[in-house]
Amino acid sequence: MKNSLPIPTLIAPFNPIFPALSIVIGKSEGVAKFWQLTKAALLIAMFSFNSANAYEWTSPNGKSIKGKGLHWQEGGVLVERADNKKLVALRYDQIVHKDHIHAINNLTYYVNDRLKLGAKTVSTSSVKREMETGSFHLHANLHSYDGYHFEGRGTLKPITKKVRLSGRLVEVTLSSFFGGNGVAGIEFYALKGGGSIKPHVYHSEIGIFSFLKMGSPRYFSAPSTKDFKGWVVLVRSPNTGKIIGIASSLRHLEKYVVEKVPKIAKFKVNTKAIKKAVLDQQKKIHQARQKEETHHKDSKEMVPRLKVVKAMFGGGRKFANVTERVRDLVEKQNTDFYVSSKFLKKDPTPGWKKELHLTIEIDGKITTKKFREESRVQLDKLNP
Repeated sequence: MKNSLPIPTLIAPFNPIFPALSIVIGKSEGVAKFWQLTKAALLIAMFSFNSANAYEWTSPNGKSIKGKGLHWQEGGVLVERADNKKLVALRYDQIVHKDHIHAINNLTYYVNDRLKLGAKTVSTSSVKREMETGSFHLHANLHSYDGYHFEGRGTLKPITKKVRLSGRLVEVTLSSFFGGNGVAGIEFYALKGGGSIKPHVYHSEIGIFSFLKMGSPRYFSAPSTKDFKGWVVLVRSPNTGKIIGIASSLRHLEKYVVEKVPKIAKFKVNTKAIKKAVLDQQKKIHQARQKEETHHKDSKEMVPRLKVVKAMFGGGRKFANVTERVRDLVEKQNTDFYVSSKFLKKDPTPGWKKELHLTIEIDGKITTKKFREESRVQLDKLNP
């Protein structure tokens, strides 16, 4: 899959031209004025072009930023901001569901390729075998020979020698602790050669593999062969097709292999299943959020709005106005409280019994309730 690069701003290439135009053509005041207006018009047109490519990304709380979407991943969207051209990674929980659909249906899929490559030989095979050398022994029983022809019987027996065959089992591990799970292309090459014979690839394995951020091992086998030389592992990015990692048993073999393989390979990542999985997951989260918001809204509408109209604390003919204190406890702190000088912070008749006369309004209805000193005012019981 090809990597989608951000569209470069068009203002930068044009800016160096404007001063030259002003010097060469702007000999008269009218011409100079014309080119100033033309420059301004072009700048406005270019700004409009860039703005047209920007998309407004909205958060669940209503805030938004404008920017050009570059890629989407399983975890979010990569956006180039329209105001400062900085790259911003927006998680799916930071944008609304319509933005999820826009990103996945209109942007290219970006695979995490920020990986760490590790490769090592975990097993070595070595066996001795009898192999033919290409020469033969002739055993002939001659009956007659006249210098030109012979008659008789003979047998040919191949000449053999003992040869050691070697092979390797190689473990290749891809990990990306900071980047998360990802996908990459792995190419495994086994080489042989000896003496004056240059190394050449006798076995290869190629595939696209997914990996976990903590590391996923894959195993490749170099079959046993004569004059085994070593192995080379190349890792390619699915986004660009370029080689992003290389490991080997012998360093000098890397250059040989890299010169033989394409610099850029084409990848085709099937995103249909990934799109469906991401959209289904985000749809469920969106529906759950909507359900929660609806429930919260209904709950707020069902709970009567309680307002403190007046609160007087005391006894006999002497009462103190504690309206602001009670209003703070009920409306701001939303807490139960005790009828006491300690809670109400006033004592109009020290040493005498007191009570609280509380006038409240609930959904437009006004009522007055009386509470004895040391009794508890419970908000859930104030509703008529």
